[in-house]
Amino acid sequence: MPLKVTLVQGGGAGIDQVPAVQRILSAANVAIDWDEYFAGWASLEHGGAALPEAMLNSARATGLVLKTKLLAPPDPVGAVEPGAHRKEVGNFNVQLRRELGVFASVRPLKNLPALPARFQGVDCSSSAN
Repeated sequence: MPLKVTLVQGGGAGIDQVPAVQRILSAANVAIDWDEYFAGWASLEHGGAALPEAMLNSARATGLVLKTKLLAPPDPVGAVEPGAHRKEVGNFNVQLRRELGVFASVRPLKNLPALPARFQGVDCSSSAN
């Protein structure tokens, strides 16, 4: 049975990195059912909200999110004070953590059955506690 994972792309280099990560996991025979969303600047570019409600609902439902950095919109052309626009919209990464009630960037670690590893039986995930 594949893992259900919410995939959040925030723009920039993440758009290029995600397919490579997916190919690596697929080559390792890790079965994942991706629920993919844009957020941050990538979502705003497509006319969506910075933190789409459907993406937040998916993250809550799956409990497992792989995301790239959520970029802020660039400063408007001719901006008098560089960076002022970004301060105005805030940090979408922090906003996402607040929305999900996750106040640290926690990276749990757990061996996947289909993936050989140097050390077996590693489980430093919240489900192990």
